[in-house]
Amino acid sequence: MIRICKNADKPQTLDKSYNTDEVCKQLLMDQNDKCYLCERRLTTDYQVEHFKSQANNGDLKQTWENLFVACGYCNNKKSNKYDDILDPTQYDIETIIEHSNDFVNQKAIFDS
Repeated sequence: MIRICKNADKPQTLDKSYNTDEVCKQLLMDQNDKCYLCERRLTTDYQVEHFKSQANNGDLKQTWENLFVACGYCNNKKSNKYDDILDPTQYDIETIIEHSNDFVNQKAIFDS
C-alpha cells in the first residue's frame, strides 16, 4: 500500500457520478498511476474503489475522501470484506508495514 496525498479539490463531475473520466484522471494523478493496494502501475486495468465499501457505507458512495483507484484484482479481493484497513491518506504506510520477499518459498512477507 502506498502513501497518498490526495488533491483537496474534488472533481466537479463527482456530484453526478464517481466513475467519470475526470474523477479517474484525478485519482490516477494523486496515486502516481498506481493501485493503492498492491502498487502495480495501472494502464487500463483499473477501477474506482471505495475505501469504505458501498455495501456497508452507501452514504460514502460519492465522497471524494473515500475514492481511490485499484487494479481489478485488488478491488475484487478487497470487496466489502476489508473496510477497516489503514487509510493511506492518514498514515505513512511505508513506515508502518515492512515488506520483504522470501524467494525460496515464493512468498511476500509483511510485518509491522
